Amino acid sequence: MHNKLDAIVSTLASQIKAEHIDYLINHFPEVDDIKYNNQDDVYNEIHQLLSDAKNGNRLKTDIYTIHLVDSSFFFGVSSSANPYFKHEYVKFPAELLSLYNKGGSLDFYESENGTWLSAVAPIRNSIGNTIGLVQADERFDDFISQARSQIYINISVSLLIFIIIIFIMVSALKKILKKEDELSEKLMLSKQQLERKNKEMADSIKYAKRIQESILPIKDNILQSLPQSFILYQPKDIVSGDFYWYKKIENKILIAVVDCTGHGVPGALMSMIGNTLLNDIVTKSKNLNPGEILNQLNKGIVRTLKQKGNNVLSQDGMDIALCEIHLDTLLLKFSGAQRPLYLIREANLIIAKGDSFSIGGTSFDHEKNFQAQQFQLLKDDSIYLFSDGYPDQFGGEKNKKYLIGKFKKYLLSIQDSPMREQETLLRSEFYNWMGDEEQVDDILVIGIKF
Repeated sequence: MHNKLDAIVSTLASQIKAEHIDYLINHFPEVDDIKYNNQDDVYNEIHQLLSDAKNGNRLKTDIYTIHLVDSSFFFGVSSSANPYFKHEYVKFPAELLSLYNKGGSLDFYESENGTWLSAVAPIRNSIGNTIGLVQADERFDDFISQARSQIYINISVSLLIFIIIIFIMVSALKKILKKEDELSEKLMLSKQQLERKNKEMADSIKYAKRIQESILPIKDNILQSLPQSFILYQPKDIVSGDFYWYKKIENKILIAVVDCTGHGVPGALMSMIGNTLLNDIVTKSKNLNPGEILNQLNKGIVRTLKQKGNNVLSQDGMDIALCEIHLDTLLLKFSGAQRPLYLIREANLIIAKGDSFSIGGTSFDHEKNFQAQQFQLLKDDSIYLFSDGYPDQFGGEKNKKYLIGKFKKYLLSIQDSPMREQETLLRSEFYNWMGDEEQVDDILVIGIKF
């Protein structure tokens, strides 16, 4: 909503002429000098501009201009049907003074009429001086209602798309099987048909991959907040049951590695559900610690997959390692479901074990309560989050698992390398170990250095 309000006021500020604001302030010096919107052509022109913006963006509250006299603000033109020209803006938000010359968003603030979100943009004259502000507001309750509705729509659309993809794949497979009896007599023709159908199926799965990739965080956004970091992401199939999740809230980073039951299309469907639930949880409650977020995620998975009662159809769930990082203080909070956090400090490996139960599923007898652990990070500390795919890979001379002990030693051996180079080294080590063997699971490793 802040982005929407920012865009509205910035556009309006560029359309309103500063000399028109000056004209109204100087030619109508007293309160309520303008009693009707069409009383003055200049006033009416700006009023129409604000009204069109309010109606076009479906705002429920008026948009208005304000100007500063000493340390007080007074209303100018508004989108209201009844002007309140030069009335004093009583109990305005304190941050408004600091935003007068630069504009920006006003975080949630209380007034006698409720809780609000607002944005302002300066109206500047030809030499760059601020003459006034354009302000647009939205009630916090309206914002939450719209956000919740959008989340439900996104979940519904995502699930519908996956159902359509699966239906297309099943339909394509049925057509291939129907042609099986004709293979001996029409070998060349059937071969062409088979290739075409396989391409259709592959294209459907690739389309599913594009949908899955669209929900993943943009890596450049993560690198902007965490420049010394990498994400090694290598699905076993075209689509993946592993996914990474990221959210920045002011000066706090939430980042997670999630390993869903299975891989391929079933795992990808679980990843879509998990990603949607995580976004919903932090949108509703921005101050939950990682343990509380995992408790909410567990309840959401159990509820979504109907894992309570006598007719349980799904035992699916997910393992997760979730970190909350405060960029200003380097305070780290961690919670895990069957996944650990590795912290390397001065060539020493510190392991923070997660809880010994997964998110979702019905194999746990009593209520799950995920715990949050806290660490004070130091400069040059490195942390690692990972799914079980890397250490579980078969390979080597005896075709055995790589195992977690070898993974720890390799992480310690590459600590002198920059994080981007560590990603390359980890990828090379994995492929050298795997050799000619098949990749057994999705691979996901995140490394961050401070």
